[in-house]
Amino acid sequence: MQYPLIEKIGNPDLLVGREKEFSNFNKWLSMIPERLSKSRVILARRKSGKTAFVQRLFNQLWSENGAVIPFYFDIADKEIWYRDFAIKYYCSFASQYISFLERDESLVQHPLTLEEISEYGFAGYD
Repeated sequence: MQYPLIEKIGNPDLLVGREKEFSNFNKWLSMIPERLSKSRVILARRKSGKTAFVQRLFNQLWSENGAVIPFYFDIADKEIWYRDFAIKYYCSFASQYISFLERDESLVQHPLTLEEISEYGFAGYD
């Protein structure tokens, strides 16, 4: 498995003992292409591994290169202008989508700028 998204847990081997949860979510993920899955939420106490779990799901989906395209966005607990938030969100979304299509891991950690995304979109129209 590839790890384009660096997991906050550190060494990926440290995430253990979540077989039941991964099995449950993998079943849910497998039904997404047929539009049979409903939204889910993960609720748990602080420091219980929610972020590590979601990051691992992202890496699994990215590595499988299947019908479900993963997206991960971490919202920091600090003030930010809506405009700046929207641009950061869009650049992360577009970069991760392009990363998935092109199989370029670096775009997950280093999102493209708005200009670079625009250039990518118009690359075939010269």
